[in-house]
Amino acid sequence: MWVLPGHQSDSFFFRDSLLKVSANDLNLSPRMSMPISFSKKILLGLTTGLCLQICTLSANANSTFTVRSLGLQKCEQLVGVMQGETESQAVVLYSQWMAGYLTAKNASLGVLDVFPIRDPLGEWVRFVTLVCAGNMNKTLAEVLEGSVSALADYRETDASAETLELSDGEYKIRVYKNYLIRMQQHLNGRGFRVDSIGRFDESTKRAFLEYKKSNNIVGPALPDSLFLVFVLSQGKTQ
Repeated sequence: MWVLPGHQSDSFFFRDSLLKVSANDLNLSPRMSMPISFSKKILLGLTTGLCLQICTLSANANSTFTVRSLGLQKCEQLVGVMQGETESQAVVLYSQWMAGYLTAKNASLGVLDVFPIRDPLGEWVRFVTLVCAGNMNKTLAEVLEGSVSALADYRETDASAETLELSDGEYKIRVYKNYLIRMQQHLNGRGFRVDSIGRFDESTKRAFLEYKKSNNIVGPALPDSLFLVFVLSQGKTQ
C-alpha cells in the first residue's frame, strides 16, 4: 500500500517503457525523511502569469545555462527547492519550465492534455515532485518522461473536452470530466458506491474523503495530484 512519507510502504513502479529508463527504474512510492510541504501560495498561485518573474531573469551566461539545463538536474535538487515554504525564484523557474515541457509534450503527441488536472499549475508541479521524491537519483527529464508514460491512460485527446471545477473548502481544481469519471470508476472498484457519470456530488466527495483517510493520503476530498499518484501506484483503474 502506498502511503505518504513517514509511513512504511512497499515499492511500486511504472509499468510502461521509458525513454532511456527501464520500466522498473522509476519508483512511484516516495520515500523521504521529511514530507514535501507546499505553501498555499505556491499551490494556488502558480499560474502562467508568473512568467513575468522568469522573464526578468538576467540574460547572462549563468542564468541561461540554468534554464536550459534544468532537465539534467537530479530530482533531489527539485525536491529540496519544493520543501521550502517560500515562493522563491527557483520555485517559479522550475514550475514554468515544467509547464513548458507539458505544453511541448502535448503538441508533440498531438493531444489536448497529457495531465488530467487542468488547473492550477501547482498540481502538475506537485505530481512531478512527488514522483521525484521516490527517484532522487534520476534526472528531472527522466522523471518527466516516465510520468507522461504512466499517465498514458489519462490523456485527453478531445479538443472540445469538458472541464469541471471541483472544490473542497477553499481549495479548487479544474479537471477533465473524463478524468473524474475514471476516478469515480476507481472508487467503485474499491468498494465505494458512487455514480460514474462525471458529476461531483456529495456522495463522490464523501467517497474521496473516506478513500484518502483509509489510505493515509492527506489533502482535500478531491482527485488531486496526491490522489492520482496513489492510483497510479495501484495499477490500472477498474
